[in-house]
Amino acid sequence: MQAGLYAPESGNISMGLVGDAMLARALTPHTEAAYLALAQLLRDTDVGFANLETTVRTQDEGMANFTQGTPMSTPPALLGQPRADRD
Repeated sequence: MQAGLYAPESGNISMGLVGDAMLARALTPHTEAAYLALAQLLRDTDVGFANLETTVRTQDEGMANFTQGTPMSTPPALLGQPRADRD
């Protein structure tokens, strides 16, 4: 990095991109070394992106859409959970 530049002015950016996220339960109880290493890798990026591949609703808000495969919905309380440890 050139002297006198702020880090953002360097033009360098790190991105963490993951595929489909289908949250059905809390992630914080997981303590496996491989999971924690992956979580840390994603936390250390400047920008993170995941495709939320589910409907977000409470149990009393209608029914999950069922066309093919498995109906899936995520409780709203889980939405902030994957990034709860992120600065």
